[in-house]
Amino acid sequence: MLQPGNVTKIPALVGTLSQYLVTTNLSQSDMLSLALGVKDFEAGQVHYYQVPGHGAMMMDPVVKQQLWYWIPDLQGLKDILQAHFTN
Repeated sequence: MLQPGNVTKIPALVGTLSQYLVTTNLSQSDMLSLALGVKDFEAGQVHYYQVPGHGAMMMDPVVKQQLWYWIPDLQGLKDILQAHFTN
């Protein structure tokens, strides 16, 4: 993915990945836009933070079935935001 020559393969990748997503409100165009938006990022510019919380099954009103959701620990989320995204 990080090689410049792979940029032309992004539309096919987005199409393939969408087959494996259970449900999302992102269209293939949205996913493609996100991918193109980060194509010039360097590895050092990307940071990973995991929002603390727990998984739980809940009824989804759109698809009308039980789905797994990540329920964030709101204080933990505030702590991450304060530590990494404020001046």
